Formats: sequence, C-alpha cells, structure tokens
Amino acid sequence: PMPGGATQTVIDNGNGTQIANNETHSNGKRYVNFARATLYSDINFGGLSNAFIAFLGTDVQVNDLALTGYADWNDITSSIKVEAQTQFRFCEHRNFSGICYWTTTSFLDLRDIGMNDKITSLRISYIN
Repeated sequence: PMPGGATQTVIDNGNGTQIANNETHSNGKRYVNFARATLYSDINFGGLSNAFIAFLGTDVQVNDLALTGYADWNDITSSIKVEAQTQFRFCEHRNFSGICYWTTTSFLDLRDIGMNDKITSLRISYIN
C-alpha cells in the first residue's frame, strides 16, 4: 500500500511489465477496455486500497500474495469492489486452494461469506 492510504494501481500490459493507469503501451495503443478489482483493508470499501487491472485478452494472476510485491495485502482484505466487465477469482490459500469464489459483483463485507482477512491468491479477467 502507498503512504497515507492512497490507491495503488497495478496494470499488467500482457508482457510481464506494468504501466500506470491510462498510459500508452509500448506498442503505441492506449487501452480503455480493462477489468478492475479493488481490494480494501476495511469493510464498506474503506481503509487502504489496491486495484488490480487486466486488459482485454489478458489476466492478472497472483498465486501467493505473501511471496510477491503485494505481501502487505496477504490476509488483510475486508471488502472488494468489482467493476463492470470484470470476473474476479479469489482464494483462501496460495495457488488457488482452500475456499475460492468467482464473482462479477462487489462485496462490502467479506465477513458475510467467511473470507474476511483470508485472501491469498487472486485472478482478474476482462469479460465482454
């Protein structure tokens, strides 16, 4: 997470590198069709946030938040905002094991489904 609770946005441009939101890709294209799921440290979309974004035709997959640059997000998510045209998979344990959910809707309070502070792996996909 960024200092002061600012939102950190991660965009996978399909070749393993990241670009900031709404920048032009190295292939000269400007992407407007993308999927976004934002994790929040508190219920009701509160606290720190971290947005994961996937462009049309790509997925963003994190097999184990604890072993990546997102280690601070392992087991702290309390709500999830899922944008239009986004399919979001999240699981309790690394490598998509344990309890898992596929969703196209947001969750204001992950306690409602027994997943508060339990997300370790995730995948975001763009859907038409």
